Amino acid sequence: MKRGLLLTFFLGLSPVAFAESFTVYKYSSAESPDKYMYSCGESDCTDLQVKATRLVHDRYSKRLTKRLKDSPLYKYPTYWVYSENECDFRVKAVERMPTVTSTMAWFDVDVCKGKARRWRWSRKEGKVYDDVF
Repeated sequence: MKRGLLLTFFLGLSPVAFAESFTVYKYSSAESPDKYMYSCGESDCTDLQVKATRLVHDRYSKRLTKRLKDSPLYKYPTYWVYSENECDFRVKAVERMPTVTSTMAWFDVDVCKGKARRWRWSRKEGKVYDDVF
C-alpha cells in the first residue's frame, strides 16, 4: 500500500506530468484556406521557418494530402519545423490524431536557395534523398 502511494506521488511530480504541448499555427491562403498547419515548437515561428514550411507545402502538399484522403480526422498534413542553422531547416510532415502523431515524411530545406528535398533513412545507405512516396 505504501509503495503504491509513494510510486503515485513520485510519478505525479515527474516533468512529463507538467509538459505542455506544442503550439500549432494555422496558415491559410486563397488556394488552401485552413488547410496548412505548422508548428515551430515552444516558441513562435520566425519568417524563415514559415518560408521553409511554405517551400515544402508548395512542392509536396498534393502527394501528402492524397495519402490522407481517407483519414476521418484531418485531411491535410501538419508541418513541424526544426532549425539547423540560418539557411537550413528540417521539416517533418505529420498526420495529426487526437492523442498521437504519425510521421509521414522528412524534408531538408535550404531557404537561401529555395530548395526542399524529401529524404528517408536506409540502414544500408544512410540518408537517401528521393521524391518517391
